[in-house]
Amino acid sequence: MAVLVLVATGLGGCNPPSDPEAAAAGAAASAASVPARFAPVRSIGETTEAERDSALAILGSMQRAAFDSAFVRLPAYAFRRTTRTEQIDPASGAVTSRRERTVRYEAGEPQGAVVAASDSGAAFDEGMLDELVPGTDATARPENLATSAFPDDPAYRSKRTQEAFRYRARRSTYAGRPAWTVTVQARRDGQGRDQSVRHAELTLLRDTRTLVRASTIRSENVLLFREESRLEVALQPGPSGTWVPDRTRFHARIDIPFREVLELRTTSTYAVSGR
Repeated sequence: MAVLVLVATGLGGCNPPSDPEAAAAGAAASAASVPARFAPVRSIGETTEAERDSALAILGSMQRAAFDSAFVRLPAYAFRRTTRTEQIDPASGAVTSRRERTVRYEAGEPQGAVVAASDSGAAFDEGMLDELVPGTDATARPENLATSAFPDDPAYRSKRTQEAFRYRARRSTYAGRPAWTVTVQARRDGQGRDQSVRHAELTLLRDTRTLVRASTIRSENVLLFREESRLEVALQPGPSGTWVPDRTRFHARIDIPFREVLELRTTSTYAVSGR
């Protein structure tokens, strides 16, 4: 998914300022003006020590091999990917233009073929935004988004920074199977205000602890650059019983000096039919 260049490069992975006062000022400004569409669906308040320890124990037992290899497995299957990219008015949140492409990939083939395409609304802006939406490379194989959705060492799994977050686990279901959903939220004070990851939600199968879904909300304030983003990757059982991508969602709002604020949202769904 081309828009995730933001996540895979420095545009989406900057570190917070080292000056605590600058970091606090940036976090306060961000909290005051971040649109509600970047707020978590399930916000959590204060949690007990028992709730925290239970959630951390579940995270500690996580098995992520299936998640990490889901996109790697795709070339072995025939599948369709439908990607919709929307340009959004940053002030109102209204969709101003839309592109949709459905691409068919045959097992083992390096490129796919567009089988359906539609555009609506005004033309996409030129420049950076136009480079980030599906275009001439729409038939390329999907990028592996596992690390972007759930990096190897997020701050909320580090003992050094766990006090910056709240944790809660709840029972849920996923693809008809019992699951745990762990919610993590950065605190607004102390170390929490310096964290770029503001909220995360991870779903694990209850019996195997297999990670099958990861969703992350980020807020970055570095010098004059600012970004809010949401990224979700969810898996589905594949034809042979292995886990393959089900959907990916990415929503970003980017504020760079001397440019108009850019906001876009892209969603891809996968229909995997077999080898």
